[in-house]
Amino acid sequence: MTSEDPRIVQFYNLIHEEEKSGIIDRKEHFEYANNQLPKGDNLIRFYHWILSLEVVPYQREKWDSVIQGLRNNYVEILNQHLEYDENFLHKPIEEEMDSEMSKLLQEVDNDMKRTVNSFRSSLISHLETSDLEIHTRRMERILILFAITEPDLNYIQGLNELILPIYTVSYYAGMKLNYDVITIEAVSMKLLSQLLIRNGLIVIYSSLENTRQIYQYFNVINKAIAMNDKELSSYFNEIGILNPMHYCFSWILTMFAQVLCFDDVIRLWDYLVILNENMVHFQFMMTAAIVLYKKRSIIGVKADRIIGTLHSIKDLPYIPILRIANSLYSSMYRDLTH
Repeated sequence: MTSEDPRIVQFYNLIHEEEKSGIIDRKEHFEYANNQLPKGDNLIRFYHWILSLEVVPYQREKWDSVIQGLRNNYVEILNQHLEYDENFLHKPIEEEMDSEMSKLLQEVDNDMKRTVNSFRSSLISHLETSDLEIHTRRMERILILFAITEPDLNYIQGLNELILPIYTVSYYAGMKLNYDVITIEAVSMKLLSQLLIRNGLIVIYSSLENTRQIYQYFNVINKAIAMNDKELSSYFNEIGILNPMHYCFSWILTMFAQVLCFDDVIRLWDYLVILNENMVHFQFMMTAAIVLYKKRSIIGVKADRIIGTLHSIKDLPYIPILRIANSLYSSMYRDLTH
């Protein structure tokens, strides 16, 4: 792959794209990603994500066999649980669909359609088509099979907003790499699994019914706000917001898909995926950064309207908030990780 952009050339040299063999230097990869990926290049982004989330190893020659293995496993799961339909209505293998499966299909369908509609213009641009129905169905299929293969997690609202960037980036890259649709879906499902499990987000998802534990996780956001803005912290205490979970839970679950524009979401994820097990800690600091950034529109809002005000935050500027979050993360790293 050729390009005049030296940053793009640098990346392809880094991953041994020409020879497709050899050991990719992990440290060099992370240093490259810390300087931001070339803007708008979803193929490089795809390579970066599958490396960072260990979907593929740093041994370049193993990539093809690993991805083929993911495809084979996905096909096996698909054939076991759903009839494959090119036009794509979900058809469970059993003639009589049980109530649990029916509920899952309906819930995934409703959530995915709503999410696609929210990001319609961005998806049309990234997927290079205005016909999003088939892509919606494919993302639904990934979520259904993920829920079936991860019974301890099940399907939870929020996964729909995680699969959207993953599938969009994977589809674009897959078309460039001549992957078939099943391979794209298989890699997307593995990326979703790794994002949740390897980077610790599953701790939040799996603790949804343990209110006390969740409150403890989120309390570090209060600490960050209190350390950096006594006035705002006092105001939250005064109006009765004693735990950030009340206003930012969905921000964490969706990795900020609800408060950033689509392009900024995937740029943020470029950074988050290299944090490994510290990803969720950094997300807490992103939450504190958003609240600190929006202080002027928060102070003075009545108690009965404050949650709605925070939930309505959309299309935040990405760079200044990331700077604040990085500063908070650096100063609070010990509190976050001990």
